[in-house]
Amino acid sequence: MDWTDLEMFMRALEGCHGGLVHVILTPAGISSSGGVSVTVSHALPCLPGVEADQPTEVTLRYPNSFGKGMIETVYDLLWKLDWRIGERYKQHTLQNG
Repeated sequence: MDWTDLEMFMRALEGCHGGLVHVILTPAGISSSGGVSVTVSHALPCLPGVEADQPTEVTLRYPNSFGKGMIETVYDLLWKLDWRIGERYKQHTLQNG
């Protein structure tokens, strides 16, 4: 598996759910050994005059105790994001009948 596989997974999620999928890496901790925080996010485009919906996000620190590489970490987060988006659909359906 490589970054091209992750790109295809991201495009598949965008095709299924609409919107945009982002992978965000930010420094974690306060020192040079804090690692990075990996966030995978899904956001729907905002229409003029419509309040923006909060993006769906999942985050994990890297390196972590799971012993996976960066690519595997992002892959796992993309699966978790897909599940979380599905849960939001269910919640929306329950709230709106």
